[in-house]
Amino acid sequence: PERPGIHWKVTRCYWVLATKRSLNMEERLQYLKEGILFGKIAIETDPSNANAFVWHALIHGENALAKGVMNTIYMRTQIRAWLEKATELDPKNINALLGLAAWFYHLPEFFGGDKAQAYRFIDRAEAIEPSYTAIYIQKAQFLISEKKYRKAAVVLKQVLDVKIPKLRNDGAEDKATSMRLLEKL
Repeated sequence: PERPGIHWKVTRCYWVLATKRSLNMEERLQYLKEGILFGKIAIETDPSNANAFVWHALIHGENALAKGVMNTIYMRTQIRAWLEKATELDPKNINALLGLAAWFYHLPEFFGGDKAQAYRFIDRAEAIEPSYTAIYIQKAQFLISEKKYRKAAVVLKQVLDVKIPKLRNDGAEDKATSMRLLEKL
């Protein structure tokens, strides 16, 4: 707690471990549980840091999705509030915008979901940082889930066209994901 600013990074690391490196559901849930603890410390020790709210929201959202739809519905208001707080603190925070896009996309309409609003957040993120390849992957995944395969293919090709990704490692991973998804379409 003595070092504000580092806890959100630890939370992000746990999110990455849970979403990209866990071998099974038990391990995934353990990473999420640990990340939630650091996320809580992050917003308590650094309440003016947008990333503290973003990663606290994202790890809670991932935890809710992992535990099922009822948990997602139960946590929806708080997760949205954290993401909106992040955009108040930093209106150009791409991860907050992508988090809000996912929130609106995955939540049933009855509980506040709105696919059109989700795409507006995606478009806003793309306008701010067009070299952030995760934007295109998320948009393509939305389109694929709606069976809009041609539109998804166009978006996935945009990932391949990004010459200098905002985040080099994510860009390389997103390009590989894009190629893999294009082969399946």
